Amino acid sequence: MLGDPDRPIWKGQRPWFEIWFAVVLDANRRRALWLRQTMFVPKVGEPRATIWGAWFDADARPPSRAAKRFVTMPEAPTVEGDVLVKFGDATLGRHGAVGSVEGLAWDATWSGGRDIPADVPSWLPTPTHTRPLVHDADATAKVTLGGPHAE
Repeated sequence: MLGDPDRPIWKGQRPWFEIWFAVVLDANRRRALWLRQTMFVPKVGEPRATIWGAWFDADARPPSRAAKRFVTMPEAPTVEGDVLVKFGDATLGRHGAVGSVEGLAWDATWSGGRDIPADVPSWLPTPTHTRPLVHDADATAKVTLGGPHAE
């Protein structure tokens, strides 16, 4: 049986990269949380993972905050249950994401929504692989911006 294609599929080859991301939109309040975890294995050198976070609030000053951090990557990332990827203390899964970067922390969950076609747009270069998980899900998120949090 093949492994779960939503989890890391890296088998030690170099160079290599994989990306997982989630976007949680609160259109009524003009806010959004963008999260990303990246696995990067250069042709030469140590593999690393990057945790990215961005908060957009059209009515705040400043209206956006973003940061990233690097963490060492295990030789074979393993996760269990609904978690799809875990680097350092940050997770991203089928039903939520938890993590932090400088000045921004998040604890988001999502459920329901509708499935979307797994078709890859024709303009993406080959051999791009993309797998959407859910669209229009119900979501909640606790976002901490260097102190107080927004929900």
